[in-house]
Amino acid sequence: MFTASRCEMCGENPAKYKCPKCSIRTCSLPCVKHHKTERNCDGIRDKTKFVEVSKFTDIDLLSDYRFLEDAGRKADSANRDNFENRKRNNWQRTKLLRHCKRNNIRLMSMPYSMSKRQQNKSRVHYETQSIIWMMEWNFPNAEAKYFDTFSDKCLLSTCLKKFIDPVESDPVIRHTLKPYVADGTDHVNVFMKVEGLQANCIRYYEFDKEKSLSDNLEGKLVVEFPTVYVVLSDKADQFTLLRDGEEQQLAEFQKIVASCAENPECQFSHDNQRGVKRHRGYRMRQRRRGGSTQPQN
Repeated sequence: MFTASRCEMCGENPAKYKCPKCSIRTCSLPCVKHHKTERNCDGIRDKTKFVEVSKFTDIDLLSDYRFLEDAGRKADSANRDNFENRKRNNWQRTKLLRHCKRNNIRLMSMPYSMSKRQQNKSRVHYETQSIIWMMEWNFPNAEAKYFDTFSDKCLLSTCLKKFIDPVESDPVIRHTLKPYVADGTDHVNVFMKVEGLQANCIRYYEFDKEKSLSDNLEGKLVVEFPTVYVVLSDKADQFTLLRDGEEQQLAEFQKIVASCAENPECQFSHDNQRGVKRHRGYRMRQRRRGGSTQPQN
């Protein structure tokens, strides 16, 4: 039984130190190290530890005040860092948007705080004047998803070989995608979701495997980076393709996207129907007033 004046580790010498975290009293450096090892203690005071009101002192109040100040400083520093990163990446985004416009690809930027925006590593390769696309590959028949980068000049069939070719693909990925490897690239279909339609109207584009990524993306809307679905041919009927009557609604939304194509800071919410609804509301108000239905710049 140790007394409060004795070291609680060796029990021989008078205690000189008190651990800020677990309040163990020790007499020397060896005993301090021994208590940290034995009790798995790092010796750092827990600033968020609960203190009863009856035991709350001025020191606890000062500790809470400094803790809140420190949290505020870190939040402010994080905001400044994000702003600086956005400034540095702004010119890269501008180059990417202009290159997409040159290739007739409509690229839609999400707010900088969205995870998909931060995850996007797409860039322009200046030597070859091509886009290196960050791509999300979904394999629903194997419940698998992968992220990888490909040049827009790469044939879609060549991209698929990296995942489901019996020889060229990664062994671990090949094992996960067994149903696809067994059928081969000739017996799969590749789809991309159509953006800009109503939430209850889900449609897809079907890609041509013998064309490049650039050719497949031409005239289409891409949210940050392409997200494709690789489906076994006998399951392809589960993906409804875009119909002729739905193209008008899509074209209306793409006009809004096109108006922001030159501005990398022109961002859309994840609910991309909001912009369409605003646009429709504007046109209806203008019709009632007998004015032009074209938005003023």
